Amino acid sequence: MPTGGSAVVNGLKRDSSDTDLVISGLSGRLPESDTIEEFAQKLFDGVDLVTADDRRWTPGLHGLPERNGKIKSLAHFDATFFGVHAKQAHVMDPQQRLLLEVTYEAIVDAGLNPTELRGTRTGVFVGVSNSETDEIWTLEPDKVDGYGIIGCWRTMFANRISYTFDLKGPSYAIDTACSSSLFALAQAVGAIRAGHCDAAVVAGANVCLKPGTSLNFHRLSMLSPEGRCAAFDAEGRGYVRSEATVVVLLQKRGHARRVYATVRGARMNTDGHKEQGITYPAGEMQRQLAAETFREAGLRPQDVAYVEAHGTGTKAGDPQEVNAVTELFCKNRKTPLLLGSVKSNMGHAEAASGLCSIAKVLVAMEKGVIPGNLHYNIPNPDIPSLADGRIKVVDRNTPWEGGLVAVNSFGFGGANAHVILESERAHGKRESARAPYALPRLVVASGRTEPAVRALLEHAAEHASNADLHALLDAVHARAIPGHSHRGYAVLADPPVQEILQLDSSEPRPIWFVFSGMGSQWAGCGCKLMGLPTFAATIERAAAALRPHSVDLLYILTEAPESAFEDVVYSFVSITAVQVALVDVLREIGIRPDGIIGHSAGELGCAYADETLTVEQAVLLAYWRGRSIVDAVLPPGAMAAVGLTWQQCVERCPPDVVPACHNAADSVTVSGPVPSIERFVAELNADGVFARRINSSGMAFHSKYVTGAVPLLRTRFGAVIPNPKPRSARWISTSVPKDQWNSELAKLSSAEYQVNNLVSPVLFAEALAAVPARALVVEVAPHALLQAVLKRALPAAAAHVALVRRDHPDTLLYLLSAIGKMYAAGAQPAAGRLYPAVTWPVSRGTPGLASHVRWDHSIEWNVAHFGTVSRSGENIVEVDLSRAEDAYIAGHDIDGRVLFPATGYMVLVWRTVAKLHNQKLEETAVVFEDLEFKQATIITRNTPVRFLINILDGTGDFDVCEGSSVVVTGKVRLAKEPSADRLQTPFFATADEPNLLSLDTNDIYKEFRLRGYNYSGVFRSILSSDPRGTKGELAWNDSWITFTDAMVQFEVIGMKSRQLFLPTRIQRALFDPMAHRAVRDGVGKLLLHRNGNIRAVNCGGFEFRGIKMNLAPRRINMQSQPKLERYTFVPYIENDISTKKPLLTKHEALTVSLQLVLENVFTLNLRITEAVLGRPVEALITPQALQILDSEPQVRFEASLAAGSMSAYYAAALQELDVKVTSKDASECAPDSECHLVVAGGVASSPDSAEVLGRLAEALADGGMVLVEEAHGALGAAAAERAGLEVVSRQATADCEYLVLRRRVPPPAEHVVVEVEDERSYGWVEPLRAALKRAESAAAELRVYAVSRAAGGGVLGLGTCLRAEPGGRALRVFYLPDCREPFQPAAPHFADQLRKDLAVNVLRAGVWGSYRHLLLGDAADARIQVEHAYVNTLTRGDLSSLRWIESPLRYASEKQWPAHTDLCSVYYAPLNFRDIMLATGKLPPDALPGNLAGQECILGLEFSGRSSRGARVMGMVAARGLATSVVADSGFLWEVPAAWSLEQAATVPVAYATAYYALAVRGRMRRGEAVLVHAGTGGVGQAAIAIALHAGCTVFATVGTPDKRAFLRERFPQLRDDHVGSSRDTSFEQLVLQQTDGRGVDLILNSLAADMLLASVRCLAEGGRFLEIGKLDLSNNSSLGMSIFLKNTTFHGILLDALFEASAEDAEKAAVVRCMTEGIASGAVRPLPATVYHDHQLEQAFRYMATGKHVGKVLLRIREEEGAASRPAPKLISAIPRTYLHPTKSYVLVGGLGGFGLELAQWLVVRGATRIVLNSRSGVRTGYQSMCIRR
Repeated sequence: MPTGGSAVVNGLKRDSSDTDLVISGLSGRLPESDTIEEFAQKLFDGVDLVTADDRRWTPGLHGLPERNGKIKSLAHFDATFFGVHAKQAHVMDPQQRLLLEVTYEAIVDAGLNPTELRGTRTGVFVGVSNSETDEIWTLEPDKVDGYGIIGCWRTMFANRISYTFDLKGPSYAIDTACSSSLFALAQAVGAIRAGHCDAAVVAGANVCLKPGTSLNFHRLSMLSPEGRCAAFDAEGRGYVRSEATVVVLLQKRGHARRVYATVRGARMNTDGHKEQGITYPAGEMQRQLAAETFREAGLRPQDVAYVEAHGTGTKAGDPQEVNAVTELFCKNRKTPLLLGSVKSNMGHAEAASGLCSIAKVLVAMEKGVIPGNLHYNIPNPDIPSLADGRIKVVDRNTPWEGGLVAVNSFGFGGANAHVILESERAHGKRESARAPYALPRLVVASGRTEPAVRALLEHAAEHASNADLHALLDAVHARAIPGHSHRGYAVLADPPVQEILQLDSSEPRPIWFVFSGMGSQWAGCGCKLMGLPTFAATIERAAAALRPHSVDLLYILTEAPESAFEDVVYSFVSITAVQVALVDVLREIGIRPDGIIGHSAGELGCAYADETLTVEQAVLLAYWRGRSIVDAVLPPGAMAAVGLTWQQCVERCPPDVVPACHNAADSVTVSGPVPSIERFVAELNADGVFARRINSSGMAFHSKYVTGAVPLLRTRFGAVIPNPKPRSARWISTSVPKDQWNSELAKLSSAEYQVNNLVSPVLFAEALAAVPARALVVEVAPHALLQAVLKRALPAAAAHVALVRRDHPDTLLYLLSAIGKMYAAGAQPAAGRLYPAVTWPVSRGTPGLASHVRWDHSIEWNVAHFGTVSRSGENIVEVDLSRAEDAYIAGHDIDGRVLFPATGYMVLVWRTVAKLHNQKLEETAVVFEDLEFKQATIITRNTPVRFLINILDGTGDFDVCEGSSVVVTGKVRLAKEPSADRLQTPFFATADEPNLLSLDTNDIYKEFRLRGYNYSGVFRSILSSDPRGTKGELAWNDSWITFTDAMVQFEVIGMKSRQLFLPTRIQRALFDPMAHRAVRDGVGKLLLHRNGNIRAVNCGGFEFRGIKMNLAPRRINMQSQPKLERYTFVPYIENDISTKKPLLTKHEALTVSLQLVLENVFTLNLRITEAVLGRPVEALITPQALQILDSEPQVRFEASLAAGSMSAYYAAALQELDVKVTSKDASECAPDSECHLVVAGGVASSPDSAEVLGRLAEALADGGMVLVEEAHGALGAAAAERAGLEVVSRQATADCEYLVLRRRVPPPAEHVVVEVEDERSYGWVEPLRAALKRAESAAAELRVYAVSRAAGGGVLGLGTCLRAEPGGRALRVFYLPDCREPFQPAAPHFADQLRKDLAVNVLRAGVWGSYRHLLLGDAADARIQVEHAYVNTLTRGDLSSLRWIESPLRYASEKQWPAHTDLCSVYYAPLNFRDIMLATGKLPPDALPGNLAGQECILGLEFSGRSSRGARVMGMVAARGLATSVVADSGFLWEVPAAWSLEQAATVPVAYATAYYALAVRGRMRRGEAVLVHAGTGGVGQAAIAIALHAGCTVFATVGTPDKRAFLRERFPQLRDDHVGSSRDTSFEQLVLQQTDGRGVDLILNSLAADMLLASVRCLAEGGRFLEIGKLDLSNNSSLGMSIFLKNTTFHGILLDALFEASAEDAEKAAVVRCMTEGIASGAVRPLPATVYHDHQLEQAFRYMATGKHVGKVLLRIREEEGAASRPAPKLISAIPRTYLHPTKSYVLVGGLGGFGLELAQWLVVRGATRIVLNSRSGVRTGYQSMCIRR
């Protein structure tokens, strides 16, 4: 049996064995190696473990090296064994899964059962750098369930090991990058030596899942392009990343069962600061660390046999390390130092690399051979010791004798670790541990699966004579391992015996011994068993006891013939002797029974197993049992086994035959005289009942026929058992009925009990009822006689083991197998005790166990795969202008703002596609379709912008989001054959126009800048263009974004409009980088072609089709508004609130008061407080005061608010202001202290205003002032005087007045008056300077009065400057331009003002005051009265900016108009929804037909008024109908019927023209058809209903409210109520289909959008016509399903605007005019209801119509209609002025071909000029000039 204590000792005992720390267990998963043995073999075979495959990502992705080291499988994990739930296992980092399995393997490898470590002070130290898996499991918030944090946080890597194995020592993860795992080992060594733990699990893990991590190292130039670690080689250019998980078990030598190596030393340090940077290695610090480690260990560096270097193969790292190694280890050496690095074989496992080095060293120590390095060909020239022979790189497998080994490991952040290992002494293999066994070796094993058990058993068989290995296996399996459901054994004989069973439960089985009786004896039953020492020893004891009675037990058991057992003495003795010997064997291996049952004489064995008899007593009782029967000369008897129940036997037995043994429910043994037994057997056989006579040595035991021997038995048994012992409860009696178990007879294992056994029936079946269901029943007998009975009698869950069978050729082998079977069934026999003991630790070279542990890997768990994370996944990209790589985006400046380029979004999507498909961007061709740019993204320098790209797999639909907004949508797909997606070259052929000058870069970007495109930097990529924008050249700047953006820019060159356009849609785009590379190979510029007809542009490998540009509003006043002020005189005391002159506004009055305070407190850092005094938040003065002060230059302030008990309320209300709110109450105490300004309001309303003023004054600093807001005249001078204050300023407004008060100032002790004259001699300067000098040093108070009367002397500015100088606080300026009276301080007129002691005093017209800076009104609010004006928004989208603007028709009378036009005066101007959409910015101007988008105003479509001849007319215009006058097309003018007013007439033109154009002209409406009219109460809706009803059609309509429904029914009584639906939802669809029996309608006049448009389409009948008058869906390019056209339907866009550009001969235009004329004549056209607004109610009118609450039309009344026919009188209206030029005059521009001249000419044209002469000395020389003139 192996000796030694438990694995870990928790006590305080210390001996020599405690001083050494050893590595006792090792396991790992390494590249292409599932086990350490496989790893070792591949090292020795020189296999390169670094491979190129796509198990992690596509080789070459992102330009990464194609090779890296990979663990074979990361998906397999035995979660059930470790108690890990499936939810947890799926999101557990593979590193953690591997660590659990490998930790178990390392523990087993150390010869430990994991349960031995439970509860011990074992530490866990894990070196790990990151968990890339965590990122994957947190990508989708909906799937985050909390398990990810437990499965992926690095702390759990260590803590879960401690949790799983119940380890109580320190447990933590360590991250020092590449040195993490060796740091962990050093930490573990320190912790054990410090007493923090007694043993340690040390681990390192690294997996490479995320290509982005490798890309980071690649960008730092750390990775080898070839994908290899060429350590120490001249070609070493970096390292290759690799994966590994390695675990070692660290123990004290005295507790270790195996020793791989002794840890002689372990230390750590850090490089600290390095000139070259944090990642640069520091060789000196590495040398210093190694030297300290050896010094601490008391070892000499020159004694080291081998150094396992960090050795990554980098240019900097190898020389630094090896030169340091040379300096330390090669001094005083006689032989070359051996050097190697496992990274050359397997790559750099980073955080796990230190333990990978340890694993290699341990392998070398065990095998006595160092594996050779790979990739070492030419010594690195920067390492001299390689060339001069001091160091020899182990480049081939090299035998060695072991010894000291130094191991290096360095982190790339400068964290270094050094470990010294010493191999075990080479004593040679212990002979005792390798010699053949004297008896076959039984080994047992358990595992998760049958193959797992078989692997260990086969490993033991492979080393059949290795006692050390078998001892380790015995130690591991000495206890049950929870979770092992399979158990097995092997007897290493020839042939071997092996059996593996699966347990039905993890619960331990109770063990029951069953001892057989008569019939189990046989000749030679002990012969082979005597080879078992324990068995033989017991038999020898028994034999010694029998020798005095002339019984040769050894002869009986080994040599006696079968006939000898006719002697009942031989039978009893042999049975009992074998049974007690077998019990001793079981005791030897630790098997003791939980229950004992004996059959007949077997109860002697029970007594021995129950420890109530000795060996000698047991065999003597057996002897006397037989001898007494012989001596008693009993009558012959016989026994038979019959297949009847006990009751049946009682009933059927003859009178002289009795039931003797109740074996089982249907098995009974009967006893009786021989003839009777024979007859009974024959009778039963004849009846078909089983019956057979058994050998009972001629005796009828357990019956009355043996009672004759009772006297002898009592005497002889009594002599053997003089002092009987009590029977234990585990011994179930078969000779005493259960109801007598408490009798005296049953209590003791006495002579009487054994006598009773012989004569009483055997109640075996009754006893078996006590056996538990899952018991392991061991039959102890020379032969397993009762197996059949037991299997029938016991539950199926019970296990049965027979120790010996007579029919087996080798009973010893069978016994060993039986012991193994007991283990397999759930018992824990210590089989190793049957063999010679092994001493710990086992000898060096003992095969490991870890490599032979197998797992249940039937389930594959998730592994984060960044290559195929989700083909429908997300990508987040951050753009930050402050980063160097993104800074170029700042060059994409559009209209003063940096916008992210439209093609930038496309490149982001392109990159995402490449990433999701694991392809290089440069090799990924894609096709974009149906791109829509929803909004622009503004980029600022201070705020990064994050884009979220979502791509839906399958459809290719994508969107790009910024914040919560979708900015781009479209489709994208891989272009498998890019050439098939590209337009052919002939489409881009263009004719040369040599007469037209081409545009160069400066020309193009000058024009762009004038349009609002302020491109700079690499975004100026267009090198040249022809003047028509059909071909040009682009620069290639190695940027996809700038290049493709230049292609979009080129689209702008060909546009006639000079306005700002931005791309909103792209029909299709091809990005083919491979074709692009072929074209641009070595070329810095590429030819671009553009075909305007097919709207395609092509350059290099890129092609765009259908670029749609929309007009973008220009920013107004991009620069901050200038602060325009007026400098005006303001009296200090303003009491006049009459209307004689304009009063100050509140803002102005407060500004004046605050400027006065700033002037007199002599500081720009103000301390301000306001007393609330119960005023509401909106009445506080502080917010407006702070706003005013904030606009003053250089002023800073600290504000507080004394709010009393309401402080929390006011603090919440003012939280956006930097105002401190206190609980002080000014009605009770001072609101603050040392304030320059104290503010309050409503002081006069306080019960004692003087008292409140006094408290406000208490808060003032010297020179401070009080500012109060009061009602006019509410606060008198008397109250101020009582408070010690004086009013120095009173500023009145319309509602209140602002008073500034200050403490009364005593007259100065001395003053100096300096007259500042307006003279060139400046004689006053010196006296003034001297006076200020005196004031600076004067002890007494001094005032310096600077007095000036000069109108332009500048004394006020002088005073402002001097007040900031030393002595300036004493200066008081008096500016008296209108005063001729001499300045006398004592004069009454001056004395009153001097008493106020103000810094500035100006006297004008006898009133004291000062000049103040007050804001001017907005220049944009300037107005003039004009006759011709129109309505427009100043800012598109802002209805509050609607204004009347002067019209270019101011020169209408001077201009020649076309014959078909007429200048009309507008009386009523209706609003239409087009106007609302344009004004609110929902409809871009370029969505309108023709060239309307380029016009300044496009509001207004119709009017009513008078023609130039005075006739009453109504008509339509293309634009600018919201005006006082319009130039109208005579074709679209109709005379107003006499019965109509002009107000009524204004409601008709557009509504009815649109309805006729849609229904009659385009829709070809016929009588009897069904028509659906949406928005029926709108103008067009009412007109359409009227026309349709008049035409005899069935009409359906929709409205938005019940009121509108009622109106419609009232206006059109013939309209059925059930034909009117809702326009607010899609319920009208069901209404229409229900009313038409599912047919639908023939015509639909639609103005609804989105879902309601689609619902309307579904209402079309066969052959139906859909008439769309809404523009929103048309402008937004909304999709329309094509299936509706299967009903032979048509879809019409109704744009009445298009008819304005049509000629008079146009058929559709003529048809509309005809329909209108006929409709008016027939009465079909009737005026519509109208809501009328005045001409100054622009915003109200627009907002009202925008709500959709109106019925009919909304009109602006421009003029009142006159009663009689007459020409209209001129109507003047207040409008914003505009400059317009006379259309008949000529304008000469000198230098007109310069940049300014050309722009001025353009402006003149826009403003109405028709004749311009450009003067230039040199003529047209540039393409830009040519383009401007041609335009």
